[in-house]
Amino acid sequence: MADDDDDTPTSEGGAQPEPAPPPPPPPPPMEFKNQQWLNENPLDKNSVFEYFALSPFYDSTCNNERLISDLLSDDPFDISQLSTRTGMEYVLDEARESINYFVIIKQMRDGPKEVTPMRTYVVLDGIIHQLAASQHCNLDSPPPPAGILDEISKALDSAASELEKRIGYVDTENGASSSGSNVTEETPEFEEINQPPATADPPPAAFQEPPSTTAEGEKDSEEEQSEPDIDQDPSKRIKL
Repeated sequence: MADDDDDTPTSEGGAQPEPAPPPPPPPPPMEFKNQQWLNENPLDKNSVFEYFALSPFYDSTCNNERLISDLLSDDPFDISQLSTRTGMEYVLDEARESINYFVIIKQMRDGPKEVTPMRTYVVLDGIIHQLAASQHCNLDSPPPPAGILDEISKALDSAASELEKRIGYVDTENGASSSGSNVTEETPEFEEINQPPATADPPPAAFQEPPSTTAEGEKDSEEEQSEPDIDQDPSKRIKL
């Protein structure tokens, strides 16, 4: 006896459509920065792991977390301890504290010397940038985004400017430094021409002083006074 209550749709009657798959999760952010932490803590090679652990890129199941929780080492990047384990880990590949530049690599360790890079993170001026592992470890891969290169260039220029203020400008081509050096400028040599000294022109006749007659008059009067008056001396008179 056929079951008339069976409502199961047949292939001919048209099957119900399958539900649409859920949308994919949004991609993780490519950058992260915590300004409050940066205002309260210095960023160096000893604190960069603590700062990186605040980002959404950090995986708390890493072996670095176990080193800290098990009190095996004070350094979460202690490679002597990480190399004895297998699993996912973070390593500090490069650190330049003078320009706040750090490179952290996420990798899977299968043995003491067997690792597979997974991701690369560049920390520059407190901003954590996420890159693909190949962008840092493979020279044939595409370069990092232009924005990161611009920030690295600005950081290097800032460090160079600070270096110039401290030690003075260094000429990389000539190897000369401007600080503490006396720079002598060569002055062109001019041939001196010997010329006779210039003589002053005589003043016009209208402004020339007339010859002085005072001295000659005084001399004549003195000669007249020196000659005796014969007529006044009675003893010298001629007797007739």
